[in-house]
Amino acid sequence: MNWCLRLFLTVLVAAMALLVGRGYAQEVEDLTGLATAVCELPGLSVSPPRPWYSVPIESDDPVIAGCQMLWEEGDQYMGIIRLVSFDLRDRPEQEQDWERLALGFEAMVMEQMNFTLGDMIWKRDSVPVSGAGFTGDGRAVGFELKLEGVEHPNEAHFMFFEGASHKYLISLITPAKSASPDIYEATTQAMGTVMRTLQPGN
Repeated sequence: MNWCLRLFLTVLVAAMALLVGRGYAQEVEDLTGLATAVCELPGLSVSPPRPWYSVPIESDDPVIAGCQMLWEEGDQYMGIIRLVSFDLRDRPEQEQDWERLALGFEAMVMEQMNFTLGDMIWKRDSVPVSGAGFTGDGRAVGFELKLEGVEHPNEAHFMFFEGASHKYLISLITPAKSASPDIYEATTQAMGTVMRTLQPGN
């Protein structure tokens, strides 16, 4: 997975590493200037649900493309949804186990934000992806998510699915339901909206 380490994320800033109250603190950098109306990935596009906004993920590896949707109120990030595509057509040896590859990649990114994946808390082997052009089933899994220096629980949810040529991962970082039921409901609903409103892209 050394190729993953070459990824440059415009949205990874130290300010996103602290959790304050019920959201993810933004103390240094305002990312709204990077916002785009639509998240564009190879073969897929989706508009962020309000009040979320999307910022691009830049990569020097042609295998990876993505964007990150953020929900912020005041000086806090309340939730983070990441969409990443993997073009493994020229890397057949990685296609066989691409979900593990994608999960390891996201775990690496989260570690850079001082998050650590904990125990698996649920798994679903068949989840409909009902956006236009993506009428198959995906697979989903949820983990406990620990944030350095923070006591109350968080979670990371991952949704894996495939298009005609690319593999896709949608991930959600959210406070756990036990910590903040209203935020948890809003973030999981937003992830569901993204899954239902996917459109075929270029």
